[in-house]
Amino acid sequence: MTPLSHEDFDPVTLEILWSRLISTTDESAAALLRTSFSTIVRESNDYATVLMDANGDALAENTAGIPSFVGILPRTLRDHLLVRYPRDTWRPGDCVITNDPWMATGHLPDITMAAPIFYRGRLVAFSGSIAHSPDIGGSLSSTTRRWSIWRPSPGPCRPAPRRRCARRSRHCRMASTATPCAPTGSTRTRRGSSAAW
Repeated sequence: MTPLSHEDFDPVTLEILWSRLISTTDESAAALLRTSFSTIVRESNDYATVLMDANGDALAENTAGIPSFVGILPRTLRDHLLVRYPRDTWRPGDCVITNDPWMATGHLPDITMAAPIFYRGRLVAFSGSIAHSPDIGGSLSSTTRRWSIWRPSPGPCRPAPRRRCARRSRHCRMASTATPCAPTGSTRTRRGSSAAW
């Protein structure tokens, strides 16, 4: 497949393709919102979904959500996840999940996920999302965590493990939590929204 140059697109075709990419990210965001266990995601729109190319550069983002996440997700993929897991090691069904504040958002309850998109056996893009989880464990609830990110009580920090997920994200799990169904359920549904690509 030969890459297309900017001369290959007229303005109308470019606008149609651009609108389709944005629509795709909005559909992923709608799936995340409909299935999220987190009221913070559903009511405060504390999330973002981004479609990125194989290098980790953003192609399109959803129209609602937190604008700062849109810039953080490509940086996290490019500067951290692709360094730890090079592009040639990704396989269909992979999913990287982290809440490491030094890699991603700077906030332990914000969980970052990235999944590869393959076309005809070749890695062509990544889908990603960041969403706030109301409880990731620890002795304090998410609403009372107003301290710095290195304080030990906010809960476990996941250092971007890669999981090979069977069909659904049954096997993509976060660390133990105080209320185990919420983050695990949200993680499952978020993996499902990423699979919508």
